[in-house]
Amino acid sequence: GLPENHRAFYAPGQKYRVPGFLATSFRRGKAREFAGRAYADGHPPVLYVVKLDPEGRTVLAKRCKQVNFLEANGTGLQEEEYLFAPYSVFTVDSVRWEPKPQLENS
Repeated sequence: GLPENHRAFYAPGQKYRVPGFLATSFRRGKAREFAGRAYADGHPPVLYVVKLDPEGRTVLAKRCKQVNFLEANGTGLQEEEYLFAPYSVFTVDSVRWEPKPQLENS
């Protein structure tokens, strides 16, 4: 969850670091499931959308280097995900605050 008193920090263009590993999901429903857990525990839910430079698929210089792709087969994972290294830097692209969280899987 993201406490409301930290909302002002997340403005377009703001850079920030995540101090621990950051696991992501390619499935929005899975991300909403985690947001729902935070909400159930009394924390305001948040849904981050991580965007990578699409040219990184073919141009090594534009590829994100502080992330690993984890595959579901044989690893015990139930899905594929990107796992970002601690202290990875992200830049806020846009922000949308909703008065009532929409947590259903969609």
